[in-house]
This record gives sequence, structure tokens and C-alpha cells, in this order.
Amino acid sequence: MLALKKVVGNGMAAALDLSMGIFIVFLASKVAGREIAVSALVIGAILAVLPDFDVIFMFLGRGKVYGDHHQMWPHRPAIVIPVVVLLGWFLGGVFWGIVGGACVFWHYIHDTRGFGGGGIAWFWPLSKKYYSLKGAEDPKDSLMAQSEGNHESYIEKEVLGPSTRFLIEYALSAVIIGAVAVGLFGLLIGSVVGIAMMLSAITACLLSKKITTS
Repeated sequence: MLALKKVVGNGMAAALDLSMGIFIVFLASKVAGREIAVSALVIGAILAVLPDFDVIFMFLGRGKVYGDHHQMWPHRPAIVIPVVVLLGWFLGGVFWGIVGGACVFWHYIHDTRGFGGGGIAWFWPLSKKYYSLKGAEDPKDSLMAQSEGNHESYIEKEVLGPSTRFLIEYALSAVIIGAVAVGLFGLLIGSVVGIAMMLSAITACLLSKKITTS
């Protein structure tokens, strides 16, 4: 049960990124006049969490998150954005070049301090400092550094707590997915999907507390 809780918690931490990836593909498809396929929405969701695949590698290697994973190459915008844009363009044309770049760009925005994240080295390799609207900070003094070695506690207190930040993110995710569902299936189904998503998040948080205390 604790392993399931860990998987659910990490998945919920990515809720807003997954939702935004779906929304970016949906919106871009509407603008471009393209048919909206479920597979395309799934690809958008994956692209929006692509930089966090470094966490998966950590789990596979050591069974836990260690260190500041924003220091790893998947969290270097100067590497990942150009690669995704070029691969997207090569494999799917201009549409996927732009959409792929937009999805990973969103992820880095969300990882920036002040937008929900702990910091990103936007100007690496020129600078290793994390930049945000508040200026630059040394990674050693960042929110990411403060949470090093406390990933499970972060999932427990922030994601499954949930904190105010994640309550807002769950609500935004529900609205975003609901809006996409409205565009695809109509107002009634879209509203049901949005409400169901928010209720699912709340239920998961409540159940996690029972698992902890049992």
C-alpha cells in the first residue's frame, strides 16, 4: 500500500503539468484546424512532464529521489527545448516542433521559483544560478536544495497534505481538463469530468492519510 501511495503521490505532483500538456495540444490543434486525437493529447501530457523523467531514472536506480534533480540535464532548457523542437519537427512537422517546445517550456516555467517550482538554471551553461522574477540565486540556497533528501516528506506534506499550493493546482488541473472535455464532448460531460477529477484528487489525499495512520 505504501508503494502505491508513493506512485499516486508522485503522479499527483505532476497533475498540473500533465493537464497543461493536454491543453496545449488541444488549443494548438484548434488553432491549426487539426483533428484532435486522443493519442495526440497523451503525447502532449508526456512532453509536459518529460524533464521529470530524471526522477523516474532515480527511482529505477536507487529506489528514491536523491539530490537536486533540477541540476540534471533533463532540467537544462538550453539542451531539452532545442532537442524536442527539432525531434518534433523531424517526426511530426512544424506543428509538433512548436507544440513539443511549448510543452517542455511550460514545464520549466512551472519549475521556476514563483510559479510553483524550486528553481531552474535558465541560462545554463552560461550560468548555473536559478533565475526567477525575483532575480538569481545559488542552487545551494534554492528551494530545491532545502528539500534535498526530503522527497517523501514533500510528497506527504505538500502533495498529499495537501498544501494550499497543491489544492490550487488540483483545482486548476480540474478546470483545464474539464475545459478540454467541454471542447471535445460538450458542456455536460466536460463539467462531470472536471468535477470528478477534483473529487478524485481530494479522495486520494484522504485515503493517503488512512494508509499513513493504519
